[in-house]
Amino acid sequence: MKAQTIRTQIFKESAQVDTQYLDEIQHPYDSLRGDLLEYYNSLTSLNSFHARALRVKTDCICNLGYDLIGVDTTTAKEFLNQVNEQGQTFEEVLARVVLDFETTGNGYLEIVRNKAGIVSELYFCPSVLVTRRPRGAKTAFFYNSNYNRIEFNRFTEEYKGKPELLDFANYTQNDVYYGLPDWRGCVLDIELDYYASIYNQKFFLNSGVPDLAVIVEGGKFDEETEKKIVAFFQNNLKGLNNFHRTLILPIDDPSVKIRFEKLAMDNKEGSFDTLRARCRDNIISAHGIPPRIMGVVSSGSLGGGNETQGQLKIFKETVVNPKKTLLEIKLNYVLKAMGFNVVLQFRELDSDLQESNSTYYSTLTSCGILSIDESRSALGYNEPKKEDLNKPKKDNIAVDNVVQTQYNNKKMQEGKTIENIGK
Repeated sequence: MKAQTIRTQIFKESAQVDTQYLDEIQHPYDSLRGDLLEYYNSLTSLNSFHARALRVKTDCICNLGYDLIGVDTTTAKEFLNQVNEQGQTFEEVLARVVLDFETTGNGYLEIVRNKAGIVSELYFCPSVLVTRRPRGAKTAFFYNSNYNRIEFNRFTEEYKGKPELLDFANYTQNDVYYGLPDWRGCVLDIELDYYASIYNQKFFLNSGVPDLAVIVEGGKFDEETEKKIVAFFQNNLKGLNNFHRTLILPIDDPSVKIRFEKLAMDNKEGSFDTLRARCRDNIISAHGIPPRIMGVVSSGSLGGGNETQGQLKIFKETVVNPKKTLLEIKLNYVLKAMGFNVVLQFRELDSDLQESNSTYYSTLTSCGILSIDESRSALGYNEPKKEDLNKPKKDNIAVDNVVQTQYNNKKMQEGKTIENIGK
């Protein structure tokens, strides 16, 4: 008689009780900036490099396409081409969720089921409008919009009859409930670059500090002269078209002296360029993106294919792939709840550069290690026809040049000329 193993399941509660929260957990808050999720969301309009970095990471994570593996791929693909009443595709909705996740550290996907409990629609839900609720609450989230509070459950395979949210959070040691973005260390650089731009703008439009002080020694202006001076400074020293205007003050009394004292600091163009370049580099570094992807090429950098390829590989392995894995694990539960027997996989960012490979094989060919045909084959080009390579020489040089030019033009259109390898 075989011995039977009896398994028991023990239910226990965490010792971490949310006694300090009554009904909902407020967003991370800063005394200077207020609600941090709202503030992080607002920073995208202050700095172009920051906004582009968020978009680049979003595109590399979820906008390179995806593959479905399983028996229901055709049916699932048709459904994902339109996942809600707004006519949005799965990629459109997910891109919004991921961009929000990269911006605030939190992303939410609304899951809508039909009466049978099958997932039938997907919607993006802004993270700035969602608050989490403490353990023990009836639901996991509140959606706060137009003074209405809608309760949401956390998405699970078991339907409990209320609206559901699939949540993504970039958890950190700074907040145990909400996620925070990885790039938050460059907030000061974003602000500094913004205020530097504003300072320069105000310098040209209306300097915050008066450029000059008119000092009268041994007398004073009469009322009419004083009005003219005030009018001149107000109307003729502001704006781009009023630089280097001259003020003439005729004074009859020889004992009266007038001097102009400079108050404003000189605007050092070079210092502002250096400051903004440093802020830009810090922002790009905080996002973990290779500078060349952001269109930044530093003077004096080598910029070789191998260097760029190495940066792309690090970016893919340390920034893109971990977040792709997080998305895939959670989204595959959603596809299962839709009734599809498929597995979703996002396509990989290709970090192999053809420029690097062609340079590599060109070097091996020029050294005689590989033949031209071997290099062409390794790069994926078709072998040239023997009759093309062994064209007979013509006595007429002009005719021969025309034929050779036509031959090269044809091959250049195909992108497969031997001369192109390594260039």
